[in-house]
Amino acid sequence: MAETKNYLLGYGERLTERLDPPRLRPSKKDPYTFERAKTRLTPRISAVASDIASLPAAACPNEQSVAVLTLHPTYLAKSYFPRGLLRTVGLEAIGSRAHSVIPEVGAKEKKKKSESKPAHGQDEAIPVTASPTAEIFVAGSRANFRLWASALKYWTETSDSGTAELVRIEGVYVPQPKDRLKGIRPRLEAPLLELVLHAPDDFVIEGFRKYMRSLDVSVNLDKRFQVEGLCFLAARVPKEAHLEMAKYSFLRVAREMPRLRDLSPGLPIRSFGVGGFPCELPDVDALNPELRVAVFDGGIPSDSHLDRWVSRKKAAKLGPAAPEGLSHGLGVTSAVLFGSLDQDRPLPRPFAPVDHYRVIDEGSHDPAGDYYDVLERITSILSQKKYDFINLSSVCVMSSASPRSRRSLMAMLNTSRWYRRNNTAKASPSPCFRRTKTSSSTSALSWM
Repeated sequence: MAETKNYLLGYGERLTERLDPPRLRPSKKDPYTFERAKTRLTPRISAVASDIASLPAAACPNEQSVAVLTLHPTYLAKSYFPRGLLRTVGLEAIGSRAHSVIPEVGAKEKKKKSESKPAHGQDEAIPVTASPTAEIFVAGSRANFRLWASALKYWTETSDSGTAELVRIEGVYVPQPKDRLKGIRPRLEAPLLELVLHAPDDFVIEGFRKYMRSLDVSVNLDKRFQVEGLCFLAARVPKEAHLEMAKYSFLRVAREMPRLRDLSPGLPIRSFGVGGFPCELPDVDALNPELRVAVFDGGIPSDSHLDRWVSRKKAAKLGPAAPEGLSHGLGVTSAVLFGSLDQDRPLPRPFAPVDHYRVIDEGSHDPAGDYYDVLERITSILSQKKYDFINLSSVCVMSSASPRSRRSLMAMLNTSRWYRRNNTAKASPSPCFRRTKTSSSTSALSWM
């Protein structure tokens, strides 16, 4: 067999040379020509100006109003955000939300499930599907919206640095009052509502209070949360005033106030068909004492025998604990410490110690009315101490609340990374523990 010789090439880097990228930037094919974009958007922008002009003056604080721009799905990337267009027309982006749309041009074809052919003499219709995009909330003076509507017909692609970005817009509209009202049950005469405002400045919030006062509705601005340009308020609004309230231009959504989880004892454990069994607590410290975990719930009994891993704390200005709150808090905290229990296995070693904060007292009987009070207690604690994980079982909104309500909760509690729901069965006092069935099929310790 012939010997193979492998040669080493010394100073090979001297044979290389620098290659610069092409000087021409790759061009993007616009779904609409500028003229077509102008033709299709002119009546829509005129309708926006007309809708805004028809609003009550008090609904437009400082003569400012809000509209929504829908981007064509092709321009969803941040690099295509129409900053130049907004600058040209004197508008400011104050928020956005995910959306899906079937554009007039450039819609994606839906995948065919079958190869069935159209009837003889008929053209085959190509099914299309909605594409993800974004809706941008924009604010500006009513005069600027009116000027945009009147000047658009004179625009050319080179009139201004931002006019060419008109092709990126799929639609523009003013949210209708009825579309701002979400999930409000009609049988309620004066429901407690969670009102979410776009709040780029304080004049919007103060203007809303004045506007609501004109509707004979009181709004307490002391109990509000402001997160990422949004302001969350609570107010009890008679249903005959809902549509007038929803005309306020900076109102993003009005919905029934989310409700706190009911902490009252559930069904007896036997109703689940699950028997209890005694458990022996482990005689060992937590595995990672550096990990910071907090549980916000109804408290823990003083004789729970969990002091080795749990620090019992409470929020300021709280009354005595409620028995059902203590039972729920014990079940939740034990689930955090030990997870699911198995009769044939000893309790596992807790992974981390827990700070249990009692944020509910015996006077917390209004699941909706107490919601913001409990949130204020939690956010006050989180503003002073940082935790790696937090448990929010006590403020988990009821299943009737919308997913957006749950997302707004997590936005308010911006530092949180994890929460878990548990609901323990009825407990009776005794210094030992047993397994209880929870709503999430997770076992927890109950106080017996």
